[in-house]
Amino acid sequence: MLPKAYGDAMVQENAVVIEGTVSKASTSSGSFGQRALFFVPDLVARNVHYELTVEVESVIKGRERVKQLALKIRSPTDAEKKLLPNEQGMIWTGTRFRVGYDHRSGKHLANLRLVPIGNTPELEAMLDKAREMHAAPK
Repeated sequence: MLPKAYGDAMVQENAVVIEGTVSKASTSSGSFGQRALFFVPDLVARNVHYELTVEVESVIKGRERVKQLALKIRSPTDAEKKLLPNEQGMIWTGTRFRVGYDHRSGKHLANLRLVPIGNTPELEAMLDKAREMHAAPK
């Protein structure tokens, strides 16, 4: 995951660049056997992956014709979480991304780069409501 300022450079560096919104986001942390046999909390946290479905809204560069991209990415690092457009540092349904890559080989996207570019108005309204709830005196 890269800073928002990198989004313009991505157009020069990747063969395909799209913008889209996450319509489905889930996390996984390996198989049950991996979690049970190798349970080390820090190791498990590092092995969390996001499985995302990104609805393609516009193709900025390249000849991509898909309406959705299915991505499996590692969990963002602490530094990358600060780049996400929410205080929780999470990828949510409604998070918008610029996605760049060079070519597709089956399900693999070579030289994949993600730049968070904001939230949908619906997600932003939900986050605002959550902020208000946390800020309200008890």
